Amino acid sequence: ILGANTRFSAFRCSCIKRYTLLRYSKISCFHLKLADFEQTLKTKRITMHSNYRWLVLLSYTMVLGLNQMLWLNFAPLISQLQQFYPSISQNWVGMLIMIFPICYVIFSIPSGLLVDRLGYRWAVSVSVIVMFIGALIRIQASCEALFIGQLCFAMVQPLILNSISKL
Repeated sequence: ILGANTRFSAFRCSCIKRYTLLRYSKISCFHLKLADFEQTLKTKRITMHSNYRWLVLLSYTMVLGLNQMLWLNFAPLISQLQQFYPSISQNWVGMLIMIFPICYVIFSIPSGLLVDRLGYRWAVSVSVIVMFIGALIRIQASCEALFIGQLCFAMVQPLILNSISKL
């Protein structure tokens, strides 16, 4: 009795290992030999799928890094901004930095719902478009345009950060 259970357990364990390795494949583990499995792993389809995932991760990292860079580049420039815009106070320049956490608290739940409903690709695409528009607005030479550009970056930050759950 022990020998029969051992053979069944070995077959079951072998099948589970093959099923675990091929869970995304449409090939049944009962119809697959180990040599066929090794050949399946070498196909281009699996390699291309894996490379595409790295490309998606790289694009997400670039968008997130750009958003954080556009936020944090004002911290060391507070005195220079006050010299360039003499009419603004230090509180106004501080608000350019503080708008990001404020907007994150306000827009976090709605952006999470949008990401869940519309998906990762939509969220990151809209974020890139709004960040581009914000950059064009921020280039203008007025402190109001600078604030509106920062507000555009701040509004899409929760959309970018909350889309990691769909990645």
